[in-house]
Amino acid sequence: MKEITHFLNYFLIFVGSFALIELFLGKKKLPVYTFFIILYLILGKLNLFNKEILNINYQFVYEFLLPIILFESAININIHRFKIQFKTLTFLTTIALVFNAVIVSLLIKILFGLPFFQSLIFGILISATDPIGVLAFVKKIKIPERLKLIIEGESLLNDATTIIFFELIILSIFNIHKNNNILFTFINLLSLKFFLSIFFGFIFGFILNTLTNLFKNDLKICNILILPLVIISYLLIEHLHLSGPIFIIFAGIVFSNFSFVYFQEKEFEKEKYFFSLLVILINIYFFATVSINIEINFLKHIFHLIDFLKINLIIFIARSLTVYLSFFVTNKNHFFFDEPDIYPSWQHIINFSGLRGVIPLILVNQLPNDFIYKKLFYDFTIYAFIFTNLINPFIVIFLIKKYEKLFYSKIYLAKKLIYELLNEIRKHFHLKDDLKIIKKFSTKTKKEVINLINKEISKNKDKIKKMFAEISKLSVNELVKSLHLLGAQIEKESHLKTYKENQISYYDLIWLLSELDLHVDSLLYPEKFFNRVVDKKGFIINKKSLRLKILNLLPNFNLFFVKKKQEQLIKNQQQVIFERIISSVRVIDTFKIIYKFKGTPKKLTQAVKQIEKDHSFFIKYYFEKLSLLPYKLR
Repeated sequence: MKEITHFLNYFLIFVGSFALIELFLGKKKLPVYTFFIILYLILGKLNLFNKEILNINYQFVYEFLLPIILFESAININIHRFKIQFKTLTFLTTIALVFNAVIVSLLIKILFGLPFFQSLIFGILISATDPIGVLAFVKKIKIPERLKLIIEGESLLNDATTIIFFELIILSIFNIHKNNNILFTFINLLSLKFFLSIFFGFIFGFILNTLTNLFKNDLKICNILILPLVIISYLLIEHLHLSGPIFIIFAGIVFSNFSFVYFQEKEFEKEKYFFSLLVILINIYFFATVSINIEINFLKHIFHLIDFLKINLIIFIARSLTVYLSFFVTNKNHFFFDEPDIYPSWQHIINFSGLRGVIPLILVNQLPNDFIYKKLFYDFTIYAFIFTNLINPFIVIFLIKKYEKLFYSKIYLAKKLIYELLNEIRKHFHLKDDLKIIKKFSTKTKKEVINLINKEISKNKDKIKKMFAEISKLSVNELVKSLHLLGAQIEKESHLKTYKENQISYYDLIWLLSELDLHVDSLLYPEKFFNRVVDKKGFIINKKSLRLKILNLLPNFNLFFVKKKQEQLIKNQQQVIFERIISSVRVIDTFKIIYKFKGTPKKLTQAVKQIEKDHSFFIKYYFEKLSLLPYKLR
């Protein structure tokens, strides 16, 4: 009982110290977890804590804490965006991972004189870019969503494939005389642990989706049900000798991408916040306990310091070769032709985002006690944990500041600028209306109020003029694409609103949202997607959508409670057509306000006219399509 009390007291100290560091350093965009680790490395060295009570149980972390971390990360991933880079992520977490392990092994053999195959064990386990370290850090920095997805996706998938390869290499080295058919073992492990785990993950994701639908009016019940189900299902999959991490990742992605429509946006954000809060507490526990228990041997003797520098140099060289060669392949090879390229500036950030943490530490502790190099590999893993978590975040921050202007395309930045411009123009007309109302009254403070409003109008005009100056630098074609991109956002909001008013079915909503996803892809990455997802008339080929492909696999399974089966789509065509017409009208109506403001650049006016022309064509087309429906449906 005393030990539990001591542990809870320690945990409260951890949370309190983290909150203070976050308070002072969080706003400055500094890596909070790095300073947190430094603090507890120092406190651990001063022996201020009972290390027996805080002795970390890596098996407990793997079985009970890791599934929560993975699930929280997975529910923040857009399935459509994930699919766009799926080949690249698969390459990074399989072939590239093995390549990284081989490079590490060769360099250890050269610099430390260890046997290659034994070194390969360390090469595999240290190749995992750990979810706890990476995801805790990535959430603190502002980078493009696609870059964040690559970093998160690599770390999420990496741990699962690392565990598979680790088990394979252990089996090969320690049981080589018992089983010579290594190729068969490799195929067996990959097929069972990877593909079956994905399959069961998809099923479990839809089961969670069903439960969410049943209890959508009570968020607390959803959280109470989902959390234990995630842990229990993860343990069950692990018990079946499949990959728990892969299972949870795909379950989380499916759950998030098919359940968000049941909640208001703020409610679903609360659902995510609940898991985010749990992950923050887990990170605090993990980083504090690991840091306290670390013996900093490399400070005691020059030989340990040399080992510290050598092993981190090896890991850096292997990681750099792996990242840059991998993206050279994915950017140039025809197999990846349908995926957007990874820019050089992104490659640098991805390279240094490869932090090490819980997975390597779990795996190194699972090595047999009679393995001669277990202690040495444990020291190497600790060295990598210290270096990557203390040094890499600062390098990433430097790279982000250096390449910040190269992160976003002109079209994306123009879309954000036009969105702000629309808000400022609306504000301008609201202020004008307020001025007219105030002038009707005769009060003592009338002049003061009028002067204040005029000052606001003047500031507002200056802002708009600056925005117009920036917009004038763009071509009409770029502005048209930017307006289409913003129009897609307006249409999405319209579709979600119509669904929540029960005017379209769940399947219809997924169809419409998938269409918008593909439309956005064709605008952001025209060289990759335009000819594949847009037909000659300018309509989206919706069969390319992953979300629709998943739903179409499930029409005969009542287990998943998809609101309406595919054949019912025919009976509801008029609702879908009406929604297409209404969303296009909303886009035209939103952009019309730009005409009302005097001094609008000609380029922007031309671009808005083109948008009106495009959406008017769609409206006319859908009205004609509506007239062709049977009378009963109309």
